[in-house]
Parts: sequence; structure tokens; C-alpha cells
Amino acid sequence: MIAEIRRGKVALYSRNGKIISHSYIEVAKALEGVKGDAVIDGELVPIGKDGVSHFQLLQNALRHEAKLLYCAFDLMFENAADLRKQPLLERKKRLKAILPRDKLICLQLSPQGGR
Repeated sequence: MIAEIRRGKVALYSRNGKIISHSYIEVAKALEGVKGDAVIDGELVPIGKDGVSHFQLLQNALRHEAKLLYCAFDLMFENAADLRKQPLLERKKRLKAILPRDKLICLQLSPQGGR
């Protein structure tokens, strides 16, 4: 999921470019705390009652049957600057600096970015 934050307003996009902010309002609200404007690449991760992620729970998350985390792993743009040609570890460092501390947001720090 791509998160676009501009002047504190958040738009969430699916991989195919569909706006899905209305389906994940709690995640969008959590991302309102990002410092500055940004475009972040990440994944929605549904967490079951056992504390483990289960992909099949993602469909149930819309019915509030699963806890969702937004795991951010790449910062593509920051304050209109295109960072995509910067080293991945530098982008992750910058991402860590702008993310709000929120229970619905996690930072994926592995060099591969979860891909």
C-alpha cells in the first residue's frame, strides 16, 4: 500500500492505484502524524488474536475482526524531493525520522524492505 501524505492529509492507495483510504481510516489517521509531506511504500499486516500475522485475515480486517499494522519499508518522496535513486538504507533512515510513534505503524528495517 502506498501512503501519500500532503499537508497532514493522507491518501492510501492499493498496488493497482485504487484509493482505499476510506477502508482503512484508522491507519490513515495514524499516518497524519508523519512529519512533512511524503510518499511511503508499505504493507498492511493483519495480526490475529495469537499475535501472529495471517494474510487471510486481511479480508476480515474490514469487518474489524483483525488488528491492522501499516509496516512502512520505503520512503520514495519527502517534501517533493524524489528519493528513489538514493541508497535504500539512507531512505530507511529518513523514513524512521519522519514516522510518528503509533501502535498502528511499524518500520521494516531489513535492507530488502520486505520484498
